Amino acid sequence: MVRQPSRFITLLLRMGLSLLLCLILIWSIPDQPVQAATLLVTKTQDTNDGVCNQDCSLREAIAAAASGDTIRFSTDLLDSTLVLNGNSLVVDKNLTIIGHGAKRLTISGNQQSRVFHIRGNTTVTIRGLRIQDGFVSQRLDEPGGGGILNQGVLVLEDIHLTGNRVVDDGGGAEGGGIHNDRGVLSVSNATLNGNIVEDSGESGCFGAGISTTGNADLYNVTISENRAVDNGNWCFGAGIDHTEGDLILNFVTIVDNVGEVNGGQVFGGGISSAFGLINLKNTIIARNTPQNCQIVDDPDSDGYNLEDANTCGFPQTTNSTDLVNSNPRLDSLKDNGGSLLTHAILENSPLINRIPNGINDCQAGILADARGAVRANGDNRGGSGCEPGAYEYASSQMPTGVTVSGVQARPVFPLYPVAGVFLGALLVVGLRMAFSRLKTDKSAF
Repeated sequence: MVRQPSRFITLLLRMGLSLLLCLILIWSIPDQPVQAATLLVTKTQDTNDGVCNQDCSLREAIAAAASGDTIRFSTDLLDSTLVLNGNSLVVDKNLTIIGHGAKRLTISGNQQSRVFHIRGNTTVTIRGLRIQDGFVSQRLDEPGGGGILNQGVLVLEDIHLTGNRVVDDGGGAEGGGIHNDRGVLSVSNATLNGNIVEDSGESGCFGAGISTTGNADLYNVTISENRAVDNGNWCFGAGIDHTEGDLILNFVTIVDNVGEVNGGQVFGGGISSAFGLINLKNTIIARNTPQNCQIVDDPDSDGYNLEDANTCGFPQTTNSTDLVNSNPRLDSLKDNGGSLLTHAILENSPLINRIPNGINDCQAGILADARGAVRANGDNRGGSGCEPGAYEYASSQMPTGVTVSGVQARPVFPLYPVAGVFLGALLVVGLRMAFSRLKTDKSAF
């Protein structure tokens, strides 16, 4: 008589076959790309225990994030200031950091460290933050950047940089607000004011608002009330210092930046440039001291620029749309709605409706200024044309400072670990069942 396989052996065979089929199914699934996750900052304290969970600082979120992830902030942090612990936030991976708006969330260096350092070979977007009170004492062969040092590809949107400072300690003082150190910089809808670079009499100072040695593109940006302080040597560009790469300005206001001379020289209260291309359109340069521009090669103009003197090299041909020696009639820097400080355009300004609809990027009802106010759409939404600079005259259609909905961190798990856990659990359950049967049925053998 042929002996039949025992029930225990049959059970094991069935389990093995099921496990094999599951493994074949998993192996047949094509590789899935790892999806980006969202990490949520939940507190203002700058701690770092290496974990981003329900108790997560911005520093912990940056450390825990994988390349391609997004960092957001809990709505509990609206109108809060995150004060750093004396060390800058170093970003060495591709990240997107989204705040609650430049009026509603602040990151402060507390005058002890720069705020952000974006390393090379990274692409980073930072949106909706005020970045203030960064500080760097710049030694020889070290970079500056009081608010931000960028060595990668950096996109800034809805950003207010204020009160940041770099002091020369033998290496010059570069970029009170931003130092773009051979990186790629794109800034839109932003204000840089009250930033400082200060010479110590050793190596000079460069770009209180922005110092750039790489490509930089500015759109809807106000650069105002920044100071380059000479103490016996020289300083360049209280607003912007540009020494390499391409500098492109569109709808930019560069006003009231000051170079303070204390025994040396200051070149370019608004813009200084030694090398590289400068392209300007729809831009205002006015009321900067000691002069608006110190530019070695005349910039390329795409028209509709205005200067209140004649130092920037705008063309003076009969068909030029640039204005020189013309008072723009701008108010002081203040809150004119939206999330950023701006210079309002006053009545009887030559800027009003200067750019015709459909010309030079003026798109009625589609384009907006730095505050988010609609340009050239009539009925208290801008006039018949657009104005140069970051502010649209007679436009009252603006968003509030921020619109925030609740956000939740959503971890994303790859398929293989989940499937492995499932199969492991299945195997454990099966073995427990088999051995339980074995104890009660000795005929299994």
